[in-house]
This record gives sequence, structure tokens and C-alpha cells, in this order.
Amino acid sequence: MRRCVGFVAAVFLLAVLVGPAMGGTKADFTIKFGHTATEGSFTSVEGAFSNVFKSVVETKTGGKVKVDIFPAGGLGGQRELNEATKLGNIEASFVADAVLSAFCPKAMIFSMPYLFSEIDDSYKLYNSPWGKDFQQDCIKAAGTRILQMAGFGFRNLTNNRRAIKSSKDAAGLKIRVMESPIPVAMIKGLGASPTPISVTELYTALQLNVVDGEENPPLVLVTYKLYEVQKYMTLNKHQLGTAAVIMNEKFYQGLPKEYQAVVNEAADLGAKAMIGLAIITNEGDALKLLSQKMEIYAPTAAEMADFKAKMQPAAQKAIVERLGEDFVTKSLEAIKKLQ
Repeated sequence: MRRCVGFVAAVFLLAVLVGPAMGGTKADFTIKFGHTATEGSFTSVEGAFSNVFKSVVETKTGGKVKVDIFPAGGLGGQRELNEATKLGNIEASFVADAVLSAFCPKAMIFSMPYLFSEIDDSYKLYNSPWGKDFQQDCIKAAGTRILQMAGFGFRNLTNNRRAIKSSKDAAGLKIRVMESPIPVAMIKGLGASPTPISVTELYTALQLNVVDGEENPPLVLVTYKLYEVQKYMTLNKHQLGTAAVIMNEKFYQGLPKEYQAVVNEAADLGAKAMIGLAIITNEGDALKLLSQKMEIYAPTAAEMADFKAKMQPAAQKAIVERLGEDFVTKSLEAIKKLQ
């Protein structure tokens, strides 16, 4: 965790970076930025990223590029945001890796269970030589540019039926997953029944018992108040939740080079701020709050190995079937270099 100190420090820059919007200057460009979480620099990773991004872009362009933030699913769920960004109806959005994979299939690699060991690993992978090729692949596949990718916390299993201490305890439970084939394969490997549901509809689905449980990091449970409709959480940390900030490529290429550089810098600072917030809250304030609202179980080493043995092979097989053995092998080799 020592190498994450810089990201933790970045979150304390939020109060400095997030200032009043530029006024009195007519903007030459406007970026409509959509996400599905509550607004606020310290209440969600989406808020942390978008507010830093807005502040840096507007300040460093002297107000010539304006960023309008649309939080709380105001422009739709993540799949709708992804589609709208691709079509150019909005300029940028914040989406999970599994949602991105519907438009850029190679993003599936980020969904493999027990792939990363540190919260900043997906950021490091994206910003490695591997990531440069990946970015170009996504531009060709979807017409959208990934500005940054970063982890927002390790996912854990939650449900309303019983404490999950092993894969046997998960058998038969209906678990909400993101709308992607890899989480579906992962939960099937666990012996549970996966049900794809948008995060904007998740609270109601849990409240009405459409599904028994879901899987998310502690911060997400707090952001969306899922602790109000979930009783049990297992700290099995099966997957690093990773998000991508995407921008319509045609819009990006239409920006002057100096503004492109500002957008790139703002996205990097935003990613560092969200990682810092995730580090502080997922192991601290968020987990503390959830411990007062839910029954939390920490698996033993043997139980963790059981979860990995059931979830990882099923997901990896699904990824190989869609992307090929060569791509998966090269990606795993790139990830090893991060250690």
C-alpha cells in the first residue's frame, strides 16, 4: 500500500483544485459530462473525478472550455451514457469497465476476478505501454477515447439471505451483476444465478427482492445507500472495480492541441483523486459505516482460495473465448510487470 501514498495525497488537493467555475468568459467548447452517482467531491469517486476534471479544464483554458456535470443518472444509466458518448450526443462520461466492454470488447480483461492486488493496479496497467495499444483499439472499436482508467475499490459479495463464507453458501442466490458477459460467467462459476441490472435500478431491485444480492466495493454501497437494502457482506475482494472516463473521439480531435493536453492532464489528476478517495473510504469511513448497518464476514485464507478457484477460471474462460488466448496471455504478462 506504500506506493499508493501519492494517490491518497491527491484527494487532499480536491479542496484546492475544486474552486468556483470560471465566470465572464465565453466558452468556445462545452463538455457535457455524465455519471450515475451522487454529486460531491467527497461522496463518490464519480464526484471526485468530475469536479477535479471540471476545475482543471476550466481554469487552465481560461474558461474557453466549459464542463457541465450531469450526476445521478440525469442523462441515463451507464450503458446509455456510453452510447450517448459514442454517438456524440454528450462529450464525456464515467462508466464501469464491464459496461465499456460492450463497446470496446478488450476492456473485458479488467473484469477478471483476482487479477489485481492493489487499488491502483488498473490505473498503472492503463498507463503502461500495454494501455497505449488498448486505447487505440477502443478508439477504432467504439469511436470513443478513454481519457483514463482507475480502480475505485475491491468488490465484495452482499446479500439478504445468509452469510456467504464459501462458494457453497452462494449457491442458488440471485446476484445482480453489471451488464457484461464476464461478471455473468464469474457468478455462474460461484454457483449463484447472475442477473444483469443497471446500477441506477439496483436499489429498487434489492428492495423488491428481484435479486438477493449484488457485488460492489464498500464506497459504492455507501454512495448508492445499498446498505439500507442489504444485510450481509463478505469481504472476499474478488474483483477490482475499475472505471473508465471516455470522450467522443471526434470532439476530442476537434479541440486545439493545447486544450487536448489540458483535458489529458485534468483526467489524470481526476483519476488520482478518485483513487485517493477510494483508498481512504473503502478501508476506512465507508467500511466503518457498513459495519454498523450490516453483518460483515472476513474470509480465511482457505475460504479466499475457494472463492478464487470458483470465480477466476470461469471468467477467464469466457474472456479467452471472446478475445483469444494470445491477447489474454499478453495482458497477464503486462500485469505481472506491475508487481
